Amino acid sequence: MTLKQQTIQGVWWAGVAQGGRQACQVLITVLLAHLLSPRDFGLLGMTTVFTQFAMMVGELGMTGALIQRPAVREEHYASAFWLSVMVGVILMAIMTACSPAIARFYRTPDLQPILVAVSLSFVLQGGWVVQQAMLMRAMEFRSLAIRDIAAVCLSGIMGVAAAVLGWGVWSLVWQLLVHNAAMVWLSWSFTSWRPPWRISRQALRELSGFSAAAMGFNCVNYVSRNVDYLIIGRLLGATPLGLYTLAYKLMLLPIQNISWVIVKVLLPAFSKIQHDLESLRRNYTKVLQTVALVTLPMLGGLFVVAPEFIHVFFGPQWEGAILPFRLLACCGVAQSLTAIGGTIYQSQGRPDLQFKMGCANAALMALVILFSIRWGIVGVAAGSAIFTICWMPVSFVVASRLIQLPYVRIWRAILPAIGLTALLMMGLFAVKHTVHTSALSTLMLLGLFGITGYASLLVVMKHGRVALHV
Repeated sequence: MTLKQQTIQGVWWAGVAQGGRQACQVLITVLLAHLLSPRDFGLLGMTTVFTQFAMMVGELGMTGALIQRPAVREEHYASAFWLSVMVGVILMAIMTACSPAIARFYRTPDLQPILVAVSLSFVLQGGWVVQQAMLMRAMEFRSLAIRDIAAVCLSGIMGVAAAVLGWGVWSLVWQLLVHNAAMVWLSWSFTSWRPPWRISRQALRELSGFSAAAMGFNCVNYVSRNVDYLIIGRLLGATPLGLYTLAYKLMLLPIQNISWVIVKVLLPAFSKIQHDLESLRRNYTKVLQTVALVTLPMLGGLFVVAPEFIHVFFGPQWEGAILPFRLLACCGVAQSLTAIGGTIYQSQGRPDLQFKMGCANAALMALVILFSIRWGIVGVAAGSAIFTICWMPVSFVVASRLIQLPYVRIWRAILPAIGLTALLMMGLFAVKHTVHTSALSTLMLLGLFGITGYASLLVVMKHGRVALHV
């Protein structure tokens, strides 16, 4: 099978995985939103700021290092595996020791036992990151799709069952732990490799050059994406954080289903043609155009139907998430387009440059959030949107220079999608202000109109499909 065929097949299976996973997660979130309170979601959101950062550190950047490296030996896999497990144990101990201080930081004593329980996921993650890298390196995205969907379903069933039994926030904790346990079991089921009992210092040194910079970027990128959670939880409390968390999750739907799917496949594909700059330039702009054509209309449509969507699926108790979600949708436009640039940095072996960009982004984002928090979660969402949109051209400039791509070609790829999305949104608003029916009827009508308009855009811009010439 050629690289082009592998890449297209990889995008397909990654799309199936993401679509199936997101469909299950949306259904589970809707059910849990009716069974739990915004405060329950806010409590888990407080822990997530710290626990997901620790999991980012625990991954050590090994996934990208094992994928990008031209030749990988047995000792690379074994050393990366055992190091990940040991770091997971250390992080669990640190989180357990720090849990009282974190609970005091949030002024929420209920948080301490939740942090201790969730820290078990650090060790569980160490049991599947190397197997995931092996499957991604081999472009076995079908196996990854089955694993991801099954893990979400199993953990979702556990979470909903626990919520029905009245476990409150602990239903979300058990959902997280079951998800990581399922990831371990399924990852081992899809790989025949078993780690031998040895660690090679030489192998770790060979991986560390890439993995250290990649881990550094992942950490600062996580900080820039989650500093809002930290500040909202500390200054505003659990309930506003719960509303903001829902708004942010809804904004991420198109990005996770489109941009992140493609990024997952592009790293191994671009790494194989890392020295063919012309091919990289051509494929980068084509993928960027495709992402813009798909994600921008989706985000624009969600912006318009946000009130009806939240009222119908989540209920009136979540009304406070409507305006933050609309503002964050603008933030999502920039995030969906700049996510592709990460594959350029890593495929060119420049995670150090990506790390520097991430540090600048995280520092500036923190300042923006600290300034805008005075206006509540609406102010935070507005500040995030303005900053992210302003940062987007900077990200484009750096990525384009790395592969000697004329800057104008980037905007030539995305401007048609921006214009057509604006037309679609105007049409949706016109329909919305013409009809006066129930929220459900309005949502269905706008959905039908939006899908029809979306299909029309794809026909008009049919040259924007992914067609990798490698």
